[in-house]
Amino acid sequence: MKRYFQRHPDMGSRTLDDAMVIFNPHTGVVYELNVVGTQVWELLNQRQTVEDIVSGICEEFWASSEEVTNDVREFLSTLIDKGLVICNSEEK
Repeated sequence: MKRYFQRHPDMGSRTLDDAMVIFNPHTGVVYELNVVGTQVWELLNQRQTVEDIVSGICEEFWASSEEVTNDVREFLSTLIDKGLVICNSEEK
């Protein structure tokens, strides 16, 4: 079963300089992402698997998938815990 990740549709976001600012209207909390987090957030504009996100990050930042995969998984877990991202599972 594949897991797909996408931004929660209620979240507002805006790019300021090199950072992304995300507003959670349910909690009133504002989050600031660094340049890599911003790239992940932009990729999450559409439904993505972990592999899709890792590929996008590796391409953008010239990093190996081994370096990126665990960081992406941890970051997605944090985004889900904060209610910023939703995850759906789907069988092929």
